[in-house]
Amino acid sequence: MQRRETVSGNLGRDPEEIYDRNGKIFTKFSLCVRDYEGGNVWYDILARANVAEFALRHLEKGRIAMCSGPVEERPWSGRDGQARIQRTMRADRISFGQETVQLDAEETPVEAKPEHMLALERYEHVRAYPPRWLRGLPIPDPTPDDLAVTPRDEAKRHLAGIMAMLLQGGTA
Repeated sequence: MQRRETVSGNLGRDPEEIYDRNGKIFTKFSLCVRDYEGGNVWYDILARANVAEFALRHLEKGRIAMCSGPVEERPWSGRDGQARIQRTMRADRISFGQETVQLDAEETPVEAKPEHMLALERYEHVRAYPPRWLRGLPIPDPTPDDLAVTPRDEAKRHLAGIMAMLLQGGTA
């Protein structure tokens, strides 16, 4: 079941920066909201584009924030057999204090990081959180060749620039 909600609460952890394969930025964090009975309700918040950048810049664990977006609820049972609900919100608006940011209507793409930076981030992530099959094995430092931008990457970037210019009515 998915519905739109606006909730306000304290961040349970610092926002985590994530990039997809295309270099688009995402962030996720947890938000603890006080319910009407005096208990706590936890939300997993996912944000993208300019909303993700805002969250990464301004939010930290313990800070009060207000998030709006569609919420998906998934029932599950804990180890004790008690029924629980996981709530995941795809935030399209986040605010704290007097500052607010909302997802752009046309979803303008966030400038992608250079390929070598993405490769370095992927390497650092694998080193910090290795998959099961890599745990316990030494992970060597990357060589410059591992992080190099290939001529194919440069050609793709150049072609994308020409296509964007032509789509905007320019001449190549």
